[in-house]
Amino acid sequence: MLENAQQMKKEPILKKGVALIAAPMLNNDFFRKSVIYITRHDDASSLGFILNRQLKLYMGMFFPQIKETIPIYQGGPVDTDTLFFIHNIPSLLPGSIQIDESAYWGGDFETLKNLLSSGEAKGENVRFFLGYTGWDAGQLDDEVKEKNWLIESTPLNPITHFNENMWSEYLCGGDVPEITWDNAPEDIQMN
Repeated sequence: MLENAQQMKKEPILKKGVALIAAPMLNNDFFRKSVIYITRHDDASSLGFILNRQLKLYMGMFFPQIKETIPIYQGGPVDTDTLFFIHNIPSLLPGSIQIDESAYWGGDFETLKNLLSSGEAKGENVRFFLGYTGWDAGQLDDEVKEKNWLIESTPLNPITHFNENMWSEYLCGGDVPEITWDNAPEDIQMN
């Protein structure tokens, strides 16, 4: 009976608004133990931001008018000299692109700086990234089929959630298989 229930459970679908969890055996140093929030997935390409790589950089270091300590994250290996952001305040930011019910991407950056400077917006409303992670048409679908990535269809809040164990959190719950990879060695091939 349990086997039938597992067979009936639908596989999570790769689409914008899901989280990708690096498979424990992913043999890529840059993406090892990463959690990526997908902001675009269509026939042309896929794009996302790494959620669990906080840098030792803060918005106030570059924009002194922003007094709140708002961290910047390493979004990925592409365009690492460009600042990107996701947020939950689309009514305040012209040009926002909806990702899912609660998260939006981009918008007018000058307006955002003013909102953060005045306190009308807070760190809990926005997450900043240097760089992004991108895939060409069909590339990410192939990597998922090759089991390099696990899909979590109900991600934690991509704007505010962060902790050192985010990768382990996903592996031990949600839609991904319930396995205990968090105690595995860094290079699983060496086990």
